Amino acid sequence: MNKSLVIVLLTSVMLSGCAVFAVHPLDLSQLAAEGKTGANPDEMIKRLRESRARYTLTATEVIRLHDAGMPDKVLDYLMREQIDDARADERQRDWPFMFRCHRFGRPC
Repeated sequence: MNKSLVIVLLTSVMLSGCAVFAVHPLDLSQLAAEGKTGANPDEMIKRLRESRARYTLTATEVIRLHDAGMPDKVLDYLMREQIDDARADERQRDWPFMFRCHRFGRPC
């Protein structure tokens, strides 16, 4: 009985820890509307960072957000993040190949 209680408690603690890292994406059209009313772009970027959400925007979506009032500074941030994410994915994809070809600091 005691063992099962410990397992249940550990499982619940581990699962509750996952909730801390949950991503809650912001509605970009709502942010664009806020930008149109004169919201501070730095505050908008801060909210985007805190949400930890990642957006993959097409050129058409960027234009629509711009036309809807999204500040240029926020659009630039979103595009930089998208590029950084793509670079990180590429590095992660290439890592095993690099590791195989440079074992112990020497080429294979």
